[in-house]
Amino acid sequence: MEVSDKVALAREVAGRQCAKKVVTSTGEVVNCGSRSFLTCPKCARVYRRDWQAILADGVRESKPGRSTFVLLTLTAPSFGKVHRVPKPGEAAKRCACGRRHSESERVLRGVPVDAKAYDYAGQVRFNRDVSELWRYTQIALRRALPDRFDYAAVREWQVRGVLHFHVLLRIEHLSVSRSSLVSLLEDTCAGVVASSAVDDSVVRWGRQVDARILGIEPGQVRRAISYLGKVLGYVAKDLGAEAVSNRSPEAVAHADTLTRAARDEMECTRDCHGRDCGHRRHRSMGAGSHAVSRSKAWTVLRRKFFQEQRRAWAKAHAMSLSDEPAVSAA
Repeated sequence: MEVSDKVALAREVAGRQCAKKVVTSTGEVVNCGSRSFLTCPKCARVYRRDWQAILADGVRESKPGRSTFVLLTLTAPSFGKVHRVPKPGEAAKRCACGRRHSESERVLRGVPVDAKAYDYAGQVRFNRDVSELWRYTQIALRRALPDRFDYAAVREWQVRGVLHFHVLLRIEHLSVSRSSLVSLLEDTCAGVVASSAVDDSVVRWGRQVDARILGIEPGQVRRAISYLGKVLGYVAKDLGAEAVSNRSPEAVAHADTLTRAARDEMECTRDCHGRDCGHRRHRSMGAGSHAVSRSKAWTVLRRKFFQEQRRAWAKAHAMSLSDEPAVSAA
């Protein structure tokens, strides 16, 4: 191996290391375990790969010809008009501000047209209560669907700083037609109304509820896993921090206002003490839930299994290094 290759390899290996080691009360040095690529790329990659293995295993455990997979997208309601900036390849449409933005103005995407009229308090409360809304949605789906299903759910940050859900459903022995299934899922989710566990406010999904049947047949498993890969790209976002990375001053001001609303105008629990509470929901635009969740029967794999494997490997590796004979400097 050339010297330049060795240097490149050394830099690559160094980049794999945890950026924020933590010292425990017993003096043990451990990785920080962050899921944010902005905070620690190494730990974020580990977090994402663990979940990718767990979710993909749920696909592999499906019964060919008897399991149907559906990608369900549940969005947040509107809290005020935001700038409408086209994505690459899309035609420009008239924005609420009266202009037709070009793709080059993407820094305005998700920024309110009128910040004074925007419902910041309502948006952070939605982020706080979205997990409760998903719990109500599961109950409604189990009542509406005649067949048993398992799920894997990923929370994604939209650019306006609000959470929405990507849910992969695995339905066993589907007994309704595919066209009926789509309308059943979309109508059921759109009609779910939940009551906040904190202040009894009402919370519901936005108008854009979408169900897409993937259809698992022999030889089509790769297609479902490719969808999983796309969905898992959203897992390691840093609860809004990435939403303002390399953005405009308007976008940063929008995120700052959301953070202030979460700190000053939102109760995180019934026993909340306001801005001095210290709960992470006050620092994360109202959000406090995990980025990924799955039903117990999705797969037997758990993140704990991978963590134990890594600990065992690290211990064995450290012992092998200590057993190596010392090398003379001569």
